[in-house]
Amino acid sequence: MLSHREQVKDIRTEAPPANDGASLRAEERTSNPGPAEWPPAAGLKRPADADAAGPPPCGGDGRVAGAGREWAGACAHSFGFSSQIIPSLAGLVVGQRRVVLCRCRDLTVGTDSWVNGADKRRSQRSRGNIMQKLVQQAIDQLVESGAELGIQVAVYQHGELVVDAVAGVADPDSGRPVASDIPFYSASTGKGVTATVVHVLADRGALDYDTPIVELWPEFGAHGKNKATIRHALTHSIGVPAVPSDLTVQDLADWDRMCTLIADSEPWWEPGTKTGYHAMTWGFVMGEIVRRATGKPISQVLRQEVAAPLGIADELFFGVPESELGRLARLEEAPGTAAMMAAVPADMPMLKATPPAVTPSAKYGNSPVVLTSDIPSGGTMSARAAAKMYAALLGEVDGVRLVSDERLRAVTALATADVDQMVGFPIPRALGYNLGRPGADPQETLSAFGMPGMGGSAAYADTATGISFALTKNRFFPGPSAAVNQVSELVAEVATS
Repeated sequence: MLSHREQVKDIRTEAPPANDGASLRAEERTSNPGPAEWPPAAGLKRPADADAAGPPPCGGDGRVAGAGREWAGACAHSFGFSSQIIPSLAGLVVGQRRVVLCRCRDLTVGTDSWVNGADKRRSQRSRGNIMQKLVQQAIDQLVESGAELGIQVAVYQHGELVVDAVAGVADPDSGRPVASDIPFYSASTGKGVTATVVHVLADRGALDYDTPIVELWPEFGAHGKNKATIRHALTHSIGVPAVPSDLTVQDLADWDRMCTLIADSEPWWEPGTKTGYHAMTWGFVMGEIVRRATGKPISQVLRQEVAAPLGIADELFFGVPESELGRLARLEEAPGTAAMMAAVPADMPMLKATPPAVTPSAKYGNSPVVLTSDIPSGGTMSARAAAKMYAALLGEVDGVRLVSDERLRAVTALATADVDQMVGFPIPRALGYNLGRPGADPQETLSAFGMPGMGGSAAYADTATGISFALTKNRFFPGPSAAVNQVSELVAEVATS
């Protein structure tokens, strides 16, 4: 898989804007460290018209003038990037400015201390422009290589959309191209949407995390589950991860039947004593809690309290209206899917808890029964809608804030890091979200919270960087998502430079 430095290799060869550099003259800084600090990165190709001292200094105003067009452009520091990523950005055209390297002091120490407040705002916008271009190139390469069929990526930072990138086809049969507003079935990425609905209600006083579930749903207390709380449900600790082995997709579409089955289930462990991923049952438990608290199905609450206020009601769904099915992306099994599923140990608890007929797959995610039913363990969404929802958890977006700062801190704090009984290793969780950035060490990225989805989608936000990220795709692979890992790493590096 290409690193971000390899991804920008071709961008560095782009022609700069037509500008001979005359209009970009800048006085040399007296603090110029001189040629000893050039080049800043081994292996960086120097333009043919450079003098022995390397590129000229930027003069502190972010503009570079040189002997020829190769050096004319904007110093990389005018974009606010650190010295670690600057060499990779050389040659990238952002708007009408071409990123070039200079010999200014900031290149070696990685600061932009000379940039005033207005320039910092411009720097943030430019960082978004660069991120957009790098992400677009990355997903174009994923599609052109055959690794992916169709893909969307959206990123918000501090409430502003900075990446809205698409590539490939949404429907392999018709060749319909991917567009930003096309919803993709995204499996358990929808659990993050479900959790968000619950937290919006809690923030408004409609429910409390420590309320026993039986106070809202008395039937749930059967077989010793009467002490289970909403908090236990959010952290996959209520002990009812399994559905009957003969369950069908048609059963999933029957809300009352599913809730009756789950309420009458005998727990695999005493609620609150262990944790284990409730792949299918979790959405019904949380959805019934929402229904009992509000008197409305969770799809209606999602639309009224989250999606409509954010202007994404046509891109974020549990049950998709039948009239909207023609807009959706069509999923396709990735090569190697069957072999991977066959290699999973038959005695793995996850397989016992979720039979193959109701395990997400391309066929499952294309099923009109699945797509039109409220099954809030999964969801159908555009990347743009998911990223905007997470951005509105972090702060205000287009005048809308979903939860308070205090609520955000409470729901994103580490709630459990115990060994997950379904998969056999620890998973750090907050209230309804996994913690840790996809592809990174969770212990080093606990500020990131969200959910991946079987098949390769993911959405999350990071309280440390102000980033919210979503990737949706239609080549369904049940293993780790190389696309999510690659693109989220690229975004994180640019965002934190």
